[in-house]
Amino acid sequence: MPTRSTTTSSRSKRANGCCSIARLVVSIRGSTRSSPCSLPPAKNWPACGIPREKNPVLDFTAPAEGAYILKLVDTVYAGGPDHGYRLGVNVAPQVDFVMPPAGLPGTSGPFTVYGRNLPGGQPADGLMLYGAPLQKLAVNAPLPGDEAGKQQLALAGRTTLARAWLDGIDYRVAGPNGMSASAPIYLAKAPVVLEQEPNNTPAQATKINIPADVAGQFYPQADADWYQFDAKKGEVWQIEVISHQLGQESDPALAIFRVTKNDKGEEQVADVAQMDDPADRQKIGNDYDTSTDDPSYRLTVNDDGTYRVLVRDQFGEARKDPRFVYRLVIRKEEPDFRVIAYPVEPKTQQQQQQPQAGIISPFVRKGGSLLLNVELDRRDGFTGEVAVSLEGLPAGVTCSGAVLGGVNGGALVVMADENAAAWSGPVAWSPRRM
Repeated sequence: MPTRSTTTSSRSKRANGCCSIARLVVSIRGSTRSSPCSLPPAKNWPACGIPREKNPVLDFTAPAEGAYILKLVDTVYAGGPDHGYRLGVNVAPQVDFVMPPAGLPGTSGPFTVYGRNLPGGQPADGLMLYGAPLQKLAVNAPLPGDEAGKQQLALAGRTTLARAWLDGIDYRVAGPNGMSASAPIYLAKAPVVLEQEPNNTPAQATKINIPADVAGQFYPQADADWYQFDAKKGEVWQIEVISHQLGQESDPALAIFRVTKNDKGEEQVADVAQMDDPADRQKIGNDYDTSTDDPSYRLTVNDDGTYRVLVRDQFGEARKDPRFVYRLVIRKEEPDFRVIAYPVEPKTQQQQQQPQAGIISPFVRKGGSLLLNVELDRRDGFTGEVAVSLEGLPAGVTCSGAVLGGVNGGALVVMADENAAAWSGPVAWSPRRM
């Protein structure tokens, strides 16, 4: 049975409960200033927490019916009125990752969900996560094929800002004991290909046809994956690794090599590029920091030839976690854009000197106004103007819209009349090319 508890000032808490022999999933959600976690395993502690986006998940199978004690502590033993948490205990499905993490718009997979307590789930070929065996479940997930659906990130709840520029949907697994938390499935722009092991050396490089959206894993520990493709003179390809943007704490590196043969038929390898960040990395340090550690490179093919690509996680030596999935995307250039907007609270000069949350919930008072910052992500050389506006606002609330020309940012101002009626609901976000 799910339980929820809130603490205000205690630095540690113990929860007593009785459970039957079942696989329980215990999830903890903490405030932004604390990261509660369970104690590490010890002689009398049968399970430990699995970190997930700074909030731990504990997978526990009771060895026998009886009463058990769960101890919660902040990682640095902090506490106070602002250190709240929510504790959930249930036997609902728990989704850890989905392979492949992306699919073509208008299709439905198939996909394989990996996790715990999956209805009809099968053992996941020996995959372990912090000592807990994983299950797998084959599913179909309909992906939107309309233009509006292909250009949005329809996720519910909290997510990382690095995901902001991707397109995708939420997927949940329904079980007899409830619904799983959401697991994103993203939209691909090229045929999806699964990594084929072994591909850990140049001689074992997986041969792929491009364009392609390759789904792989930085797994097992210290994994390095090689791929090989042919390209024609005059072609231009965008090559990018997407992993940090999927919510992983990864730091991918990308290496590209050209492969030729000399007169004796001996293989010759030339270094083309070594990348560990996007070619146009920006936005670091903003209130709404959507920057990413995912590398990208624009490959201009001067002569027909063969190319090899090496993908690895620069911190992969220190971890063994199957959730660290990645997408290696090799695609033709397609000038396009994405736009995001978020509410901000104007600060006085004195407030700017103090640490504060720069982002607020979107609301506007009667007779007041709301400032929305707008950011434009120009892709593959897109230089056109973009008009942005809000639609579906209630009576008495207006927004004049804005046009983004040679800039990558702007602002919208939402204003409410003095006699505007109370209202709450969604509004439509409508960016379009001029």
